[in-house]
Amino acid sequence: MNTGIDDLLRDFDTTLREYLKRNGMKILSLAHAAGQKEVRLSALGLYRYYKHGLKPRFSEILDSIYRNEHLKDKLARQGIRIVKTNDKYLYEIILDVEVIRKYISSRDDDTGINDTVR
Repeated sequence: MNTGIDDLLRDFDTTLREYLKRNGMKILSLAHAAGQKEVRLSALGLYRYYKHGLKPRFSEILDSIYRNEHLKDKLARQGIRIVKTNDKYLYEIILDVEVIRKYISSRDDDTGINDTVR
C-alpha cells in the first residue's frame, strides 16, 4: 500500500481512537441499554480530536477513504463504515459495538485499523 494511504488510515485511526478514549464507555452504555449492535457517529464529533494540523484536513481524509472502494470494503469487514449523510458534505461513521470495545481496551501503541486494513 502506498504511504499516502497508510498516512490517511493512521490519521483516521488515531482520531477515532482519541474520540473513543474520551466517549467510548458512554457510547457503549447507551448502545447496550438500547440493544444496538452498531452505533452511528457524526464525523463532526471527531473533528476536534484530529491533531494533525490543517494538511490534510480531517474532511479530506474522510473523502479519500470514502472514494476508495477497496478501503471502504476493508474497513467494513472490520466493522467500520463511512457513509455520506443527506448533506453531501457531511459523513457519518458507523461502528459495530465490538469495534468500540476493541478501541477502548487497546493501548495507545496498538496499531488499530492501520495494519488490519492492509
